[in-house]
Amino acid sequence: MTEYDPQQTAEEMKSLGQSSHTPCPLCGSSGADTLSETAYAEIWSHLQAEWGALISDVVKAAHTLEPWVRLQACSTCHLQYFSPAIPGNSQFYSEVTSSCHHYYTDHKWEFEYVKSFLQREHKVLDVACGKGAFLRSILDLVESATGIDTNPDVLRGKDETKLQIFNQPVEKFSVEHGDEFDLVSAFQVIEHLGSVMPFVVAAYRCVKPGGVLVLSVPNRARRRDLSYGSLDYPPHHMSRWAEEQLSMIAVGLNAELVSITKQPLDKSQTISALRLQELPELLPFQFVGRDLIIKIISRFVLTFPFSLAWRKLRISERLCMHGMSLVAIIRKPMAQQTMVIKSMP
Repeated sequence: MTEYDPQQTAEEMKSLGQSSHTPCPLCGSSGADTLSETAYAEIWSHLQAEWGALISDVVKAAHTLEPWVRLQACSTCHLQYFSPAIPGNSQFYSEVTSSCHHYYTDHKWEFEYVKSFLQREHKVLDVACGKGAFLRSILDLVESATGIDTNPDVLRGKDETKLQIFNQPVEKFSVEHGDEFDLVSAFQVIEHLGSVMPFVVAAYRCVKPGGVLVLSVPNRARRRDLSYGSLDYPPHHMSRWAEEQLSMIAVGLNAELVSITKQPLDKSQTISALRLQELPELLPFQFVGRDLIIKIISRFVLTFPFSLAWRKLRISERLCMHGMSLVAIIRKPMAQQTMVIKSMP
């Protein structure tokens, strides 16, 4: 069977008689269990209803291999991914971003998390930087801030002495910028890709020995009411991630996994989660005063001194009350100027 090429359109694959099965974007395995099925027609409809995205018939045809797409769990690495699916092309993203004006956000939890350990002498590269929101927020914190993005419409930096944005893929950029940056970030990028490791290897190549690669992804174990809706399906998202798969990336790079951090819920989200889901599940039967009891508990459980017990007992963790994102910090060993990339387990 001809190898799957994530750059091909649906029409090209059909004309070549290729299988519409999509291999795992992380490990390349074809073994998987089907978790659910969704009609592409439903995805296109919800993109318009939820985000105002008017997807053209040309783009729909280019990304629809079959009427239905399956969410699958890889039997090797346990990544959840969609098949048959083709990653969104430049025209798809142009149509989404032109309609959804808040697609590029200036504020993400992971931005603040990463900023907390930056140092003045650091050189930072943000891959798939969009309009450069993260880079602009760290201009006064680091020696230099550089971005790359394949979208030709991204804004150029106004302060050219500290911020530069290049319009090229990381695979090309890394050829001339190996071992150059103290920190290389890719915020919520790899879930969009049809093949993850070539991108990750190229980004990692840019990291100095002793420096770190920062990868963030949507946490598939996040609170159920924190949803991307139709953007969590192809052609926008190709996969759904947990800690296990981020750990496997570090193994594949022969690098040190420093940490994987879950975005916590803020106080208002925690109270909402308790009131709308956790406490009603603990009190499933209706009785006089039930709603009032739930309201009182959810309001006061995070106030002192109850908040001390909440943190000490890690109740949020036990109840799987997590926010939107996972962040992995992967360190390149000091001696690893020439990378040794392992095959995926």
